[in-house]
Amino acid sequence: DKGKVCALVTSSISWAMAKYDFPDVVEVCGDISPMPIGFCLSKSSQDLKGRLDAFLKDYLENTDLEAVNSDWADPNSTREMPRPDEVIDPVGTLRIATCAIFPPYDFIRNGEVVGCEAEILARFAISENMRWEFMDVAFAGLINCIQSGKADIGSSIISITPERQHSVDFS
Repeated sequence: DKGKVCALVTSSISWAMAKYDFPDVVEVCGDISPMPIGFCLSKSSQDLKGRLDAFLKDYLENTDLEAVNSDWADPNSTREMPRPDEVIDPVGTLRIATCAIFPPYDFIRNGEVVGCEAEILARFAISENMRWEFMDVAFAGLINCIQSGKADIGSSIISITPERQHSVDFS
């Protein structure tokens, strides 16, 4: 009633970022329920989905994801994205649609898309010997970007729902 936030329901990583901006806010309860999220791909991209699934399995087994997330959640972190020019003689370009307004997952810093998910997909592109480009789109347009072929992968902490699974596949 005084124009102040009384409650916030958010992910643990978003909470980590919110604490920097609102140091007086306290956590009242922990996890309520898990929310499955994934990268979305066209139903016709089974080969790409298989390669992304294999990459993610290896990445999650060999990477401290909490450390990556914490780095992107820390506004003082100097963590940097891989660079597309690291790929010598690329076999193509991976087109990634994202709504870059969800720190620390996907957001804009110094004019470029960065974040946890952005870094994971950049590393996937490197593993595929591909360069990558991000398209910053409205969240409501992500699935359409995939279905229309404008993008190869959609990213933006997209929750996996039965309705969305009718339209796209998830990795």
